[in-house]
Amino acid sequence: MEDQLSKKNWNDILNTDCEIIRMGDDWIYPIFKNGWNGFRRAKEESKFNEQIKDVDNLKVYLRHPVSRFVSGVNKYAQLNDLEPEAVVDKIQIEGLTNRHWMPQWYWLLHLSKYYKKEIELLPMSAIPHNRRKETPNKKQIRVLEDHVAVDLYIMNNWLNTKVNLEKVIEESRHVLS
Repeated sequence: MEDQLSKKNWNDILNTDCEIIRMGDDWIYPIFKNGWNGFRRAKEESKFNEQIKDVDNLKVYLRHPVSRFVSGVNKYAQLNDLEPEAVVDKIQIEGLTNRHWMPQWYWLLHLSKYYKKEIELLPMSAIPHNRRKETPNKKQIRVLEDHVAVDLYIMNNWLNTKVNLEKVIEESRHVLS
Protein backbone atom coordinates (compact mmCIF):
# COMPACT_ATOMS: atom_id res chain seq x y z
CA MET A 1 0.00 0.00 0.00
CA GLU A 2 2.80 2.41 0.89
CA ASP A 3 4.39 1.86 -2.51
CA GLN A 4 1.13 2.53 -4.37
CA LEU A 5 0.67 5.82 -2.53
CA SER A 6 4.22 6.89 -3.33
CA LYS A 7 3.79 6.76 -7.11
CA LYS A 8 1.14 9.50 -7.11
CA ASN A 9 2.07 13.12 -7.52
CA TRP A 10 1.98 15.68 -4.70
CA ASN A 11 -1.49 16.93 -5.67
CA ASP A 12 -2.99 13.43 -5.50
CA ILE A 13 -1.56 12.98 -2.02
CA LEU A 14 -3.16 16.24 -0.95
CA ASN A 15 -6.63 15.28 -2.18
CA THR A 16 -7.36 14.03 1.31
CA ASP A 17 -9.19 15.58 4.24
CA CYS A 18 -7.45 18.57 5.78
CA GLU A 19 -7.46 18.19 9.56
CA ILE A 20 -6.56 20.58 12.34
CA ILE A 21 -6.50 19.52 15.97
CA ARG A 22 -7.05 21.25 19.30
CA MET A 23 -4.73 20.74 22.25
CA GLY A 24 -5.83 22.85 25.19
CA ASP A 25 -6.46 26.35 23.84
CA ASP A 26 -4.32 25.85 20.74
CA TRP A 27 -5.46 24.87 17.25
CA ILE A 28 -2.68 23.14 15.33
CA TYR A 29 -2.25 21.99 11.74
CA PRO A 30 -0.13 18.83 12.03
CA ILE A 31 2.21 18.18 9.12
CA PHE A 32 3.27 14.59 8.47
CA LYS A 33 6.74 13.82 9.96
CA ASN A 34 6.50 16.92 12.19
CA GLY A 35 5.15 15.36 15.38
CA TRP A 36 2.13 13.99 13.48
CA ASN A 37 1.56 10.87 15.61
CA GLY A 38 1.97 12.71 18.89
CA PHE A 39 -0.51 15.39 17.84
CA ARG A 40 -3.02 12.77 16.77
CA ARG A 41 -2.69 10.98 20.12
CA ALA A 42 -2.89 14.18 22.20
CA LYS A 43 -5.72 15.91 20.33
CA GLU A 44 -8.84 16.88 22.20
CA GLU A 45 -10.87 17.85 19.14
CA SER A 46 -10.57 17.86 15.35
CA LYS A 47 -11.97 20.00 12.58
CA PHE A 48 -11.90 19.12 8.91
CA ASN A 49 -11.97 20.97 5.60
CA GLU A 50 -14.66 23.70 5.59
CA GLN A 51 -14.90 23.65 9.42
CA ILE A 52 -11.34 25.02 9.59
CA LYS A 53 -12.14 28.50 8.25
CA ASP A 54 -13.71 29.67 11.52
CA VAL A 55 -10.63 29.00 13.67
CA ASP A 56 -8.35 31.83 14.74
CA ASN A 57 -4.70 31.57 15.80
CA LEU A 58 -3.71 28.41 13.97
CA LYS A 59 -0.22 27.09 14.76
CA VAL A 60 1.93 25.16 12.30
CA TYR A 61 5.16 23.45 13.41
CA LEU A 62 7.89 23.23 10.78
CA ARG A 63 10.74 20.75 10.81
CA HIS A 64 14.12 21.60 9.35
CA PRO A 65 13.72 20.35 5.77
CA VAL A 66 17.05 18.52 5.57
CA SER A 67 16.33 16.59 8.77
CA ARG A 68 12.79 15.86 7.57
CA PHE A 69 13.97 14.64 4.14
CA VAL A 70 16.64 12.34 5.64
CA SER A 71 14.24 10.95 8.23
CA GLY A 72 11.39 10.54 5.73
CA VAL A 73 13.51 8.73 3.15
CA ASN A 74 14.95 6.43 5.83
CA LYS A 75 11.48 5.61 7.20
CA TYR A 76 10.15 4.88 3.70
CA ALA A 77 13.19 2.69 2.99
CA GLN A 78 12.60 0.71 6.19
CA LEU A 79 8.88 0.26 5.44
CA ASN A 80 9.64 -0.95 1.91
CA ASP A 81 12.81 -3.00 2.58
CA LEU A 82 15.01 -0.74 0.47
CA GLU A 83 18.34 0.98 0.98
CA PRO A 84 17.81 4.70 1.66
CA GLU A 85 20.16 5.75 -1.16
CA ALA A 86 18.10 3.60 -3.57
CA VAL A 87 15.03 5.58 -2.50
CA VAL A 88 16.87 8.83 -3.26
CA ASP A 89 17.69 7.44 -6.71
CA LYS A 90 14.00 6.59 -7.26
CA ILE A 91 13.01 10.10 -6.19
CA GLN A 92 15.56 11.73 -8.48
CA ILE A 93 15.26 9.45 -11.53
CA GLU A 94 11.70 8.09 -11.42
CA GLY A 95 9.94 10.96 -9.65
CA LEU A 96 8.94 8.85 -6.65
CA THR A 97 6.77 10.90 -4.28
CA ASN A 98 5.60 10.23 -0.75
CA ARG A 99 4.21 12.20 2.17
CA HIS A 100 7.27 11.20 4.24
CA TRP A 101 9.46 13.70 2.35
CA MET A 102 6.95 15.87 0.55
CA PRO A 103 7.98 19.51 1.04
CA GLN A 104 6.08 21.20 3.86
CA TRP A 105 5.05 23.90 1.37
CA TYR A 106 2.61 21.40 -0.15
CA TRP A 107 1.08 20.74 3.26
CA LEU A 108 0.62 24.51 3.64
CA LEU A 109 -0.92 24.61 0.16
CA HIS A 110 -3.34 21.87 1.27
CA LEU A 111 -4.28 23.93 4.33
CA SER A 112 -4.77 27.04 2.17
CA LYS A 113 -7.63 25.35 0.32
CA TYR A 114 -9.70 25.84 3.49
CA TYR A 115 -7.91 28.45 5.61
CA LYS A 116 -7.30 32.04 4.49
CA LYS A 117 -6.08 33.71 7.69
CA GLU A 118 -2.85 34.20 9.58
CA ILE A 119 -0.90 31.20 10.80
CA GLU A 120 1.86 31.08 13.37
CA LEU A 121 4.91 29.23 12.05
CA LEU A 122 6.91 27.63 14.84
CA PRO A 123 9.93 25.31 15.03
CA MET A 124 9.61 21.66 16.01
CA SER A 125 11.41 22.46 19.27
CA ALA A 126 8.27 24.34 20.39
CA ILE A 127 5.93 21.32 20.04
CA PRO A 128 3.97 20.98 23.30
CA HIS A 129 3.84 17.17 23.43
CA ASN A 130 6.51 14.51 23.79
CA ARG A 131 7.71 13.62 20.32
CA ARG A 132 8.42 10.04 19.34
CA LYS A 133 11.99 8.99 18.93
CA GLU A 134 13.74 9.55 15.64
CA THR A 135 13.64 6.89 12.93
CA PRO A 136 15.99 4.15 14.23
CA ASN A 137 19.14 3.14 12.32
CA LYS A 138 18.92 6.23 10.15
CA LYS A 139 21.56 6.42 7.41
CA GLN A 140 22.99 9.58 5.91
CA ILE A 141 21.83 10.17 2.33
CA ARG A 142 22.15 12.69 -0.47
CA VAL A 143 19.67 15.50 0.10
CA LEU A 144 17.91 16.67 -3.04
CA GLU A 145 17.93 20.47 -3.16
CA ASP A 146 14.61 20.64 -5.02
CA HIS A 147 12.93 18.85 -2.10
CA VAL A 148 14.20 21.19 0.63
CA ALA A 149 14.71 24.63 -0.97
CA VAL A 150 11.14 25.94 -0.64
CA ASP A 151 10.91 24.91 3.01
CA LEU A 152 14.28 26.52 3.78
CA TYR A 153 12.95 29.70 2.16
CA ILE A 154 9.81 29.60 4.31
CA MET A 155 11.78 28.97 7.51
CA ASN A 156 14.30 31.70 6.72
CA ASN A 157 11.55 34.25 6.05
CA TRP A 158 8.69 33.45 8.43
CA LEU A 159 9.68 31.03 11.21
CA ASN A 160 8.58 32.32 14.64
CA THR A 161 6.15 34.80 13.09
CA LYS A 162 2.46 35.17 12.47
CA VAL A 163 1.88 35.57 8.75
CA ASN A 164 -0.97 35.32 6.28
CA LEU A 165 -0.97 31.79 4.86
CA GLU A 166 -1.71 32.95 1.31
CA LYS A 167 1.30 35.29 1.48
CA VAL A 168 3.56 32.37 2.41
CA ILE A 169 2.21 30.27 -0.46
CA GLU A 170 2.46 33.01 -3.07
CA GLU A 171 5.79 34.50 -2.02
CA SER A 172 7.54 31.12 -1.80
CA ARG A 173 6.03 29.49 -4.91
CA HIS A 174 8.86 30.78 -7.14
CA VAL A 175 11.37 28.59 -5.30
CA LEU A 176 9.64 25.51 -6.75
CA SER A 177 10.33 26.49 -10.35
